[in-house]
Amino acid sequence: MTGPISVEEDDKQAPGLQRRGEPISASAEDQICNNRKEKRKLTKKEKRKQKRKELAEKTRQEEEAKLNDPEELRRIQLEEEEEKERLERERREFEERERLF
Repeated sequence: MTGPISVEEDDKQAPGLQRRGEPISASAEDQICNNRKEKRKLTKKEKRKQKRKELAEKTRQEEEAKLNDPEELRRIQLEEEEEKERLERERREFEERERLF
């Protein structure tokens, strides 16, 4: 078990810390400002990240709701069938032109 340490030993272990009542040096003040800036920067970053997460979740839920909607499913099927028919028609027209050529 270790005994109590002196103030000098404490200062050696943590040179960046400051005791109350001592004036703040310019470099220490810059460090505090940088820490505040970094802290603000990190909080803003976290807020943006949270907003993106919420927006993605909302979008995903809307997509799921659309896919579970029977009318939406019918509309999607109809579009797929129309696309199939269009491709088949274009293929037949192409084959007909090639045959005539």
